[in-house]
Amino acid sequence: MGGKSPKSVITDGDFAMRNAIKTVFPNAHHRLCAWHLIRNATSNVKDIQFVSRFKQCMLGDFDVAEFECRWTKLVADFELEENSWVSDLYEKRKMWATAHIR
Repeated sequence: MGGKSPKSVITDGDFAMRNAIKTVFPNAHHRLCAWHLIRNATSNVKDIQFVSRFKQCMLGDFDVAEFECRWTKLVADFELEENSWVSDLYEKRKMWATAHIR
């Protein structure tokens, strides 16, 4: 890489990879891959309407406050407040939500 470190690294979120990125590229931003997130949403929630709205929430061009409102509504509309995958995903929002990445 010509002595340069990447500014961002995009992965599927593998825990070992996360640790390696922190060690090897401590100044790089670790982001989660949208394709993997959509695939995981499809397998963990199994509702095409949720997946569609999740994509809008993830990729939408809005500020953090609007993201938070949309996320809260999305979770409530699909009654996913107790879904551990959804809760874990929200905790990582700064790694995947466009509103938090800018």
